[in-house]
Amino acid sequence: MDKFVCICGILLIVLILVTEISGKSDCQRCSQCPGSSLCKCEKQRKTSYTNVYCNGEGNHRTIRHERLPDSIHRLYVSNFIFQNLSMETFPVAVNIKKFYSKKNDIWNMDNNTFLSFPSLNEVSISDCTIQNITQIFDAISSMTGRVNLTLSINGMRLLTLTNKHLKVSGKAILTNLTLDRNDISVLNTTLFAQLNRLQHLSVVRNSISGFSTSKTQLKGLKSLDLQRNRLNDRTASFCFENGTSIFPDLLLLNVRYNRISNIKDATFFCLHRLETLDLTHNDIIDLDFSSIECLSSLRHLILKHNWVKSSSGITPVNFPPNLNHLDLSANQLGPYMPKLCSNNSMARNNLTRLNLNNNFIAKITSIYTKCLVKLKELYLSKNAIETLEDNAFAHLPNLRVLHIDSQKFGIRLITDYAFNNSLLKKLNLKNNFVLVSESKLENIFVPCPHVSTLHFSDNHVKDITALMDMITPLKGLTELTLRRVGLKEFPFEIFSRFQTLKKISLDQNNIMSKSLLSSLQFSSSVRYLSISYNRLQFWHKLLIPQPIMSSLRKLYIGHNWFDCSCNESSRWLRNQIKEIPSGTFFQNVRLINWPDRYKCHFPESMTGTLLKNYRRTEDDCKLPNKLIPVYISIACTLFVISVIAAVAIWKRWYILYYLHKIKKGCNRKMATTNPELTHLLNHDGETYDAYVIYSENDCGFVVGDFRKLVEEQLNFKLHIWDRDGSIGNARSDSYFDAMEASRHVLIIVSDNIFKDSWCEFQINIALMRNVETDGRKKIFLVILSNLNVESMKKSWCSLLAKTSSGKWCETENGIRRKVFVEDLKSTLFNCNL
Repeated sequence: MDKFVCICGILLIVLILVTEISGKSDCQRCSQCPGSSLCKCEKQRKTSYTNVYCNGEGNHRTIRHERLPDSIHRLYVSNFIFQNLSMETFPVAVNIKKFYSKKNDIWNMDNNTFLSFPSLNEVSISDCTIQNITQIFDAISSMTGRVNLTLSINGMRLLTLTNKHLKVSGKAILTNLTLDRNDISVLNTTLFAQLNRLQHLSVVRNSISGFSTSKTQLKGLKSLDLQRNRLNDRTASFCFENGTSIFPDLLLLNVRYNRISNIKDATFFCLHRLETLDLTHNDIIDLDFSSIECLSSLRHLILKHNWVKSSSGITPVNFPPNLNHLDLSANQLGPYMPKLCSNNSMARNNLTRLNLNNNFIAKITSIYTKCLVKLKELYLSKNAIETLEDNAFAHLPNLRVLHIDSQKFGIRLITDYAFNNSLLKKLNLKNNFVLVSESKLENIFVPCPHVSTLHFSDNHVKDITALMDMITPLKGLTELTLRRVGLKEFPFEIFSRFQTLKKISLDQNNIMSKSLLSSLQFSSSVRYLSISYNRLQFWHKLLIPQPIMSSLRKLYIGHNWFDCSCNESSRWLRNQIKEIPSGTFFQNVRLINWPDRYKCHFPESMTGTLLKNYRRTEDDCKLPNKLIPVYISIACTLFVISVIAAVAIWKRWYILYYLHKIKKGCNRKMATTNPELTHLLNHDGETYDAYVIYSENDCGFVVGDFRKLVEEQLNFKLHIWDRDGSIGNARSDSYFDAMEASRHVLIIVSDNIFKDSWCEFQINIALMRNVETDGRKKIFLVILSNLNVESMKKSWCSLLAKTSSGKWCETENGIRRKVFVEDLKSTLFNCNL
């Protein structure tokens, strides 16, 4: 029980979600109307009209300022709050044919609401709140167009409805009225007395259990829909006590989904003009035709989904004189045919169509159906018939259409004269597990040679020769359906033997391409061929053999094994398919269900791709050069080498620096592990007070005046490369060793050094050493002259701004020379502290 409650709860939640989503947008495939923020538009095909869907989202009050198309077929307005619904609510100069209001809050509805819509012919007010229901009819009465109007008021709980509300005057003629889902409990005919032109009335999904005691007739009403109410056999009386009818002109009565269990004499006897009576999904157990025998105009009696039984549930008497269609499907009939005939019912029987689908009939007998001599169509699908004996339908001499498909346990035996009906035209035997093998069924169609339509799908054809022998007597065959019967070869003989055949369906078999190759010469008259869901590959520039193609007009070959590779035949096939506005054609044959059902099967990379999107030319399909991978590999290798070489040249000095560091690290490690190799280590002491970085163009200054000042006057030892550069070691190693052996770095700054990349590299190394020693190895800039700032890089500007510096002065005893010397001494002395 808990599980059932849980499932019901889940279903309720899903229903609420679906309702909520559908309420947000009535048209998911529409686009926003140009110039409108609340409305979406859907252009109608083949007309100039547009459907418009406006959603107020619970807070908007008008669509007056929305830009909408001039010609609107359907206008849907939902979730608005209309304080005053009137002609001013809508845009000016808009022509509307059908107006639908759903889930709106209407405080007041003005009489002029529809005044500017002369072509309006349908109004629907559903699930809205409105203060006065009369205002709807007053607005309709003010319409100026002389039209036949359909009005729907649904889901409004019209519990206090009176005849004063349902009143329409003016030019509009109310012909159709729908009052569904309004909790109406009694159908009071006086409510509609003033609607004298009303022809169709629907009160579906109310709580109607009976009719009022009023003697008012609804003359002129043609159809009445009472589905899903609470009528039962006691309250369902459509006649007054004096024998007159409540609905004297009624032609169609729909009382589906009610609670009628028995048709009494007084229920329908007065409906002399009634043509169609639908009692589907009621609780009828006993069916006495005498209670409806007097319905002289009745043509269609529908009793689907009731509880009628074959023998005890039916009282056979004369049928209504003009009844030609009786539907007893989905009842409890069985195991024999229903008891429809009695000894005296032969003269009053005009039944031409009998539907007994979905029952429990297991045996065909003529005892209770022999009076059906005018019967032309018999439907026995989904029963339990296992044997068809000789002359099973011979008592029905005018039978032309027979459906005996989908028997619950299949048909095990069909005797030679089971279909002994010479007028039979259409026969449906599909889905019966019939095995066609050898000569067991060779003669079953001999007694009915005029069958023109045969449905034999979902059976098993084990021997195609046996199939041909079975259907050979059908000389006038025009339509043949053989879906899912296990065919492995294309049945050429069917096309050549039956020159009257116009339509054939061979879908969902195992027919392969090789079976299409045939040198047989024959003529064919088939105009429609469906051979989808097979294993056809079309590899030989052949779609369908030419004798068949010459007569074809429509062809369905979807879901076969289409090859979308560079195969020449595949490209030929695609190029033969032409798309034009009137359809898609292969040569002169229209392709059915193009393009959605035509997809690539080969190669794997194209599987699932629409054949429509497969386009390959000869250039696309040229075989690639086998040496291309080799060329690509060589090119990639040369590219990598070039990149490495460029990087090596660009960063060569940094590479030498890091190689120097690695070499020094290895020497230290070797010396630590083996004391005898200590001599391999360079001396790590600081031999020089400063290492001088300078451009070659400033060499004379460094070796001359600057050296004399620093070394001879200030007694500091400098490393000047042009003087102290070592011989024997690699030049780069000597530079790096000299910088490491110096306590400080002096940089001679002039316009020359800005252009010297080697000096720039040395400065970068000096900066790195400064960082590595936490600033102990300082850098001092010696500025020779006024510098050209415009040609200076940003890195130099930053260096000049953040690094200690002094400007060189030629005058020995000048103040600037003294300041420069003091700055230089303070930098060099710090390292000695």
